[in-house]
Amino acid sequence: MLEENYVNTTSIIHRKEFAQFFTPSIVARLMAEWVLQTKPEQVLDPAFGLGVFYREIRQLNEKTKVIGFEIDNYILSSIESSALADPLLEIHNQDYLDSDPQEFDAVICNPPYLRFQKFKNRFDILPKLQEQIGADILGYANIASVFLVRSLHQLKRGGRLAYIMPYEFLNAGYGKKIKQILLEENYLKSIIIFENEKEIFPEAITTVCVLLCEKSTNSSDISISFVSSRKQLESINSFEELESALVKKDNLNHAKKWSPIFDSLHTNFSIPEGFCEISTYGNFKRGIATGANEFFALSPSKAKQLKLPEKSLKLCITKSAQIKNEIFDTESLNELILRDANIYCLDAKEPLDVDTKSYIQYGEEIEVNQRYLTKIRTPWYKLEERTPAPLLFGVFSRNKYKVIRNLTNCINFTCYHSFYPNLIRFNVVDKLFLYLLSDLGSSVLQANQRKYGAGLMKFEPNDLNSSFAPSLKLFDKISDDDVTQALNEIKSNPSNGTQIANSLMAKLDIK
Repeated sequence: MLEENYVNTTSIIHRKEFAQFFTPSIVARLMAEWVLQTKPEQVLDPAFGLGVFYREIRQLNEKTKVIGFEIDNYILSSIESSALADPLLEIHNQDYLDSDPQEFDAVICNPPYLRFQKFKNRFDILPKLQEQIGADILGYANIASVFLVRSLHQLKRGGRLAYIMPYEFLNAGYGKKIKQILLEENYLKSIIIFENEKEIFPEAITTVCVLLCEKSTNSSDISISFVSSRKQLESINSFEELESALVKKDNLNHAKKWSPIFDSLHTNFSIPEGFCEISTYGNFKRGIATGANEFFALSPSKAKQLKLPEKSLKLCITKSAQIKNEIFDTESLNELILRDANIYCLDAKEPLDVDTKSYIQYGEEIEVNQRYLTKIRTPWYKLEERTPAPLLFGVFSRNKYKVIRNLTNCINFTCYHSFYPNLIRFNVVDKLFLYLLSDLGSSVLQANQRKYGAGLMKFEPNDLNSSFAPSLKLFDKISDDDVTQALNEIKSNPSNGTQIANSLMAKLDIK
């Protein structure tokens, strides 16, 4: 297989630089079948790669012209000579986003997955694109979303588009503008969601979906299908043969997360009655971003060696693995101190003493002050002011997220999000912790998680704030004595934390 040979002979560094991961032929065939249904004279592939879409299109139709764009000279040199000899294949060794505007009968694409701020020519290309498209393109969007918006703009009336996209765009902030365009212009016809992406997309670094779009004035229900295996794809000739559910366009709000709606179609799970947004009780914020953890995180022995005074240090969770159990208390903290873990962060306050100033000068000698984050801070060594948060939530996880009841004076780096409760509802923190620890909390929060490859999950602070939890009225069914007993049991038996929390949540009598 051409793509397999390329992966085996090309460095991962090169493939990451160009954000390359390849489309399985079975998916490419079904995408090609969709766009060819309208009998286009020409099909655009904005990220040609090794030509998997071209090969599948040619299998289905010998007369359709394919126009491809590919910026990577090296990958172009690996394309089969028979393809290059095809008079109905036109490849431009050019950045698609910098190409001249024109319309196409159909578009098919697996775009590069790269944050837009890492795109080298973004400051030159972005103004030109926004003028052409007439839409604001968020500078923090994934490059795939910019490809999609431009391709939609270039689609002729009646034309079709099939695009592979990261599933997270359904929930992410940068996806709001894309979803608005898809809805307002009646483009979106179907979304194919891949549940077992590692079987179908073994190289994918994020959970993906396929968007099927058509440029028409007809407003129709949107078809949602879930694919769980490669065998399922191999048994069909068209995406339209997949079992699907229909969602009315009016039920989709571009400013809201879509995955909870789609997941409820598939799992029959919905937000229980009487639940409210977590933001009712307070807010999650990301942890402290230092820009150079290896400089700012310090062990007790290192701080002593540097003669840093107590006023220049703060107790801090600097790595996720430092917390092993769901309740982090003084005893747990003392164990870390005895192990000489990096449990302090630099907290340089003016006026600087001689030893703190010396360490900062050392940081400048090794150019810590020239890092991306440190460079934009004034002064560069001044970290955000944070107070210890009573609840911590792990940013990344597999299978089960980490939620921690913090009973110490430790602040935390970005390995955890920090929950700060409203003062009038501070007494609900323990109940919220136990809810998040339970299977009930886990099932509700899953609707807002961002899914990546190999089962990796991620939550941003706003994902958590807009998730749901029992209302105060429901929480009142659990007595403070029950909460205290549950916390003591978890501290004594940390491996049974979820089961203990489940027993307590059973008192809510959620149907």
